[in-house]
Amino acid sequence: MSRRHEHHVVKCAQVGADWYLEALVALCRWCHDQTDAPYERGRLVVTALGAGQFTFEVVQRAAGGKNHKVRTRKGGKSP
Repeated sequence: MSRRHEHHVVKCAQVGADWYLEALVALCRWCHDQTDAPYERGRLVVTALGAGQFTFEVVQRAAGGKNHKVRTRKGGKSP
């Protein structure tokens, strides 16, 4: 059984509330850890689109220091 981890897509301090539901998504622990991973390894970037929709992108920094998207997935609300 996997435990869900709540990820604030928009930092709480930016919206002034701890539970801004439009920018809150549940992730597995591995995916949640990837949101803080170094770009050299590949960081999971979650973007809130509104109405419970999100995009999930793995962004990796190339050797020259330029970021590029590795893969993108659009998803709905987390179960």
